[in-house]
Amino acid sequence: MQTTDCPRSFPRKNLGFTLVELLVSLTIVLSLVSMASALYSSYARDTNIQVLHSNLFMLRSAIQRFYQDHRRYPIHGRDFYGNLVSFLDDGSSELTQGIRSGAGTYPKNRRTYLQEIPRDPTTNLVDWKIFTQDLSVVVTGSTVNTKVVTNVTSNNPAFSKL
Repeated sequence: MQTTDCPRSFPRKNLGFTLVELLVSLTIVLSLVSMASALYSSYARDTNIQVLHSNLFMLRSAIQRFYQDHRRYPIHGRDFYGNLVSFLDDGSSELTQGIRSGAGTYPKNRRTYLQEIPRDPTTNLVDWKIFTQDLSVVVTGSTVNTKVVTNVTSNNPAFSKL
């Protein structure tokens, strides 16, 4: 009987995976990845809808608090002193900056209603659809016409009914 110091050789079929085994493994992994991505996209959509509801509630309640304090809605256009006011602009919105005085400056004791105009999470932009009404006010003997914002909705057509 002859003995050798080299290890016993394995049969040829046990050296690696067959092509069929690799394809089955790859199919299982890909199906798990596709299920996980479907669950994640559903989760992300639900999260965006919840944030949208929260942002709409915040904007609408700020508009109502502004109305209760000033007996008018926030301006979108020219204010009573000729200053340009954009409802969606953090630098000139009456919700984020308060009401200007006659000289176009902001008083130190002004009240603000929002830190900033929130983004629409479905578009990731500050592009809310705003609903306005015309407002006519007599200021120092002359009538000033402007628009005021009464409501906001998402600019995304899929969520405009919220």
